[in-house]
Amino acid sequence: MISARRATVPGAESGYEDFYRAHIGRARSLAHLITGSRQLGQEVAQEAMLAVHEAWPTLEQPAAFLRVVVVNRSRSVQRRQLRERLHLQREGASEPVGGLPSIDETWAVVQQLPPSQRELLVLRYYEDLSLSEIAELVDQPIGTVKSTLHRAVARLKELLDD
Repeated sequence: MISARRATVPGAESGYEDFYRAHIGRARSLAHLITGSRQLGQEVAQEAMLAVHEAWPTLEQPAAFLRVVVVNRSRSVQRRQLRERLHLQREGASEPVGGLPSIDETWAVVQQLPPSQRELLVLRYYEDLSLSEIAELVDQPIGTVKSTLHRAVARLKELLDD
């Protein structure tokens, strides 16, 4: 019986392994910063790496693809968390404790920002992306990215001064 296996390029698997070793830490950190949870960040990064592995033979810029997948999956996690919190509030249950990283005082303040502002701050100052790269990644006009970042930085300064 002939098995239906995907054709692979010789050496492609080892190329992916090298890519994985070189990029998993950065993917975990990015997801952690966006989601606000180390555990969720690790899960998102692993799922993103799986998506890269599945698309590996066709990718021209795997690092860029990985970043897009991490951001999109992190957004999905945030939406799911919001729905769960809203459901718990409607049911009158208390919110589960835990999941917040204890990095430092600044991180605690960053966690108080809305997810959209936190996401843009992470992409701008952690990932060091340009405004146009961020706009393309989050599928928003550059003016929206600029104004959201401006509001996020202003709010961050305000919270840190208190």
